[in-house]
Amino acid sequence: MLYQYFILFFWSLVAATFFPVSSEVFLAGMIQQNSKIIILSAVIVATIGNVIGGIITFYMGWKGGDIALKKMSEKNIKRYQKAEKIVNKYGTYSMALSWVPFIGDFIVLFGGIFKLSIIPSIIWMTIGKFLRYLVFALSVAGLLDYFLI
Repeated sequence: MLYQYFILFFWSLVAATFFPVSSEVFLAGMIQQNSKIIILSAVIVATIGNVIGGIITFYMGWKGGDIALKKMSEKNIKRYQKAEKIVNKYGTYSMALSWVPFIGDFIVLFGGIFKLSIIPSIIWMTIGKFLRYLVFALSVAGLLDYFLI
């Protein structure tokens, strides 16, 4: 079972970069396949991997954002514009939205490009990613209903 946590970590890290993979699919399979899994430990492992992947993306923006923007495809221009507005408006708080599909990676990239404060950015990124994984895992396990009125 330990190998599943390593795969979850790796998949979560890769999912936070620009590679089109979904860590949620593996997490869901892990939870459904293994009744002995401790949901919180899986959520923490996924969050750590995803945050490290986010830090890599943030660093890419910090060091090479201008190059990335010049090579951006037209397909990504709308995502770029949405992400840019969000980062300009909310600053480091916008990193809490790093989990959002399609624009989350761009938000993190722009956080790096705009040289947002690193520690607050990582904190907000961690909060957003942790809450996303927690809600997702509880939902998959059928436990979310206990927390809703």
